[in-house]
Amino acid sequence: SRIDDAVIKLLIRLLEGSGIKGATVNRYLATIKTLLRHHRQPWEHIQLKKESKGRIRVISREEEATVVNLLRTTEHNSRRYHFPEVADLVEVLVDTGCRLSEVLDLRYDDINFETNLISIWINKGDKPRSIPMTVRVGTILQTRSINKASKPFSIDRDQAENAWTWVRKTMGLSGDKEFVLHALRHTTATRLIDKGIDLYTVKEWLGHSTIQVTERYAHLNPDKLVHAATVLEL
Repeated sequence: SRIDDAVIKLLIRLLEGSGIKGATVNRYLATIKTLLRHHRQPWEHIQLKKESKGRIRVISREEEATVVNLLRTTEHNSRRYHFPEVADLVEVLVDTGCRLSEVLDLRYDDINFETNLISIWINKGDKPRSIPMTVRVGTILQTRSINKASKPFSIDRDQAENAWTWVRKTMGLSGDKEFVLHALRHTTATRLIDKGIDLYTVKEWLGHSTIQVTERYAHLNPDKLVHAATVLEL
């Protein structure tokens, strides 16, 4: 049966005006094109939208040290009692590449100090994975287990974001809209690639759904291309 052209045009207009991201619109448009091809109807007129490459703000080692020191060593008032805990959180995030929700929801049942692995069971990509701990992460999580709580971190997303906003303002980076907590995840990916870790390993480490998501970091290490050229030399 033929799909009504008016219905298709209306659906496309609704998608384009919905405010959802271009990548999401494209997934729907691609499905529509597949349906049209299946029903032997014209589909070439449906153009996919330009997708944003997303923010790839990388936190330097110096910026990281400043953030952690401000959170951990500043004499905070009662409203900022949780800021030292956020310092631990920042170090765990930047060394694991986890999403904020993954670390805040992490339970000690999912941390194996013998195998040195953190298991993430529920995440955005719906793909369970295990992440090895750096010495720093292992030390932080073991130290925080002294209070016998079921989770390493007791703060919520709003408290973490509030602390980061304070840090950004204190550092004079309020105008840097990409200096956000999620940039710590970008930083992990970039540091791994800079040290020569291949994209497929980074993909598994971060739990990306496809290698295409990971590939946006590939251009950040041009030295690998320079090295690749040397193997072609006689």
